[in-house]
Amino acid sequence: MTVVGHSIRDFTVHTASGPVAWSRLRGRKNLVLVLLAGEGQGSARRLIGELADRYDEIKEQTSEVVVVFPSEEEAREVNLPFPAAWDPEGILAREYAHGEQGEVSALLVTDRFGEVFLHQWLAPPAGAMDADSVLGMLEFIEKQCPECGAPVWGG
Repeated sequence: MTVVGHSIRDFTVHTASGPVAWSRLRGRKNLVLVLLAGEGQGSARRLIGELADRYDEIKEQTSEVVVVFPSEEEAREVNLPFPAAWDPEGILAREYAHGEQGEVSALLVTDRFGEVFLHQWLAPPAGAMDADSVLGMLEFIEKQCPECGAPVWGG
């Protein structure tokens, strides 16, 4: 399981328009990764809708959203402004969406270098996560990144 403060592993997922590899985003964009798995898919789908509605704001934070669905069919059925992907081997679900009770939908937010700032289960009781919280975390990450041109804290 991923621990906040550690780096996310390199991964490649598939989309209708081709593969999406973390290695192509690393160093350039913060990552909002939503994994739909087992419990919590209702909460995850609500969050995905909110993220889609506010995608322009997310892009302003030099960030990308990637949603990983349990199957290729589900990923192909949705129309999202960001990558709707599937992971044929289920590697991401096993590594990041596997809690004590089995598979649970999860949200990860990383900085552009892959450091995990947030790993949130999207099933009860923790399941309440919204786009405002994600945007707040992305703003926080940008302020933590002096090499990215963010203003210096203090006076």
